[in-house]
Amino acid sequence: MNRPKRVMVVGIDGAVSHIVEEHIREGILPNFKKVYEHGVKSLNSLCPMPTITPPNWTCISTGAWPVTHQITCYWRHIPGTTPTSSNTEMNFSGERIKAETIFEAAERAGKKSLVINYPTSYGLHKRLKNSVVVGGSGLSVGTIQDHETSAGLGRRAVVLRRPDRQLPLSPRRHPDRNEGRRRLEKRGRHGRRPHGNRI
Repeated sequence: MNRPKRVMVVGIDGAVSHIVEEHIREGILPNFKKVYEHGVKSLNSLCPMPTITPPNWTCISTGAWPVTHQITCYWRHIPGTTPTSSNTEMNFSGERIKAETIFEAAERAGKKSLVINYPTSYGLHKRLKNSVVVGGSGLSVGTIQDHETSAGLGRRAVVLRRPDRQLPLSPRRHPDRNEGRRRLEKRGRHGRRPHGNRI
């Protein structure tokens, strides 16, 4: 049996499987059709509840439950502050993961990983020796949704890091975590933006 030399894992946050399958049947997603026909799909998987981004993606990358890997919620209370909603941040820092990731296991086996915007992977570059981590501190490359991460970067946005160096990709300053809220209040708009079609 021939073993593949490379493996690609593609994850889409918030994808609804029956809608993806409907779009495949309609011919809207021809490349997904190839993946479905020649890849692997799980029909009945266990996932942690509630099904929210940081804990779930960390379960996938570690094979551990949140109680083990310690990314337990979308939000995290900032240590040393009063426990109010204004003292919380999105929980995307890979430095807080307390279990071994598949990327670390691959390195132990002599393999390299290229990790592109895998949620909660930012900061793993400090634990990896021969792999590359791009993004992972938010829901899209270049976003910093974590107070601790943005504080560590200061005014310079760095979204690509390798174990031996860090490469600045954008000189602009990322807004602090309350700037978006202040912009909405100035415009007189409140509440959350509807998600709409996520696919």
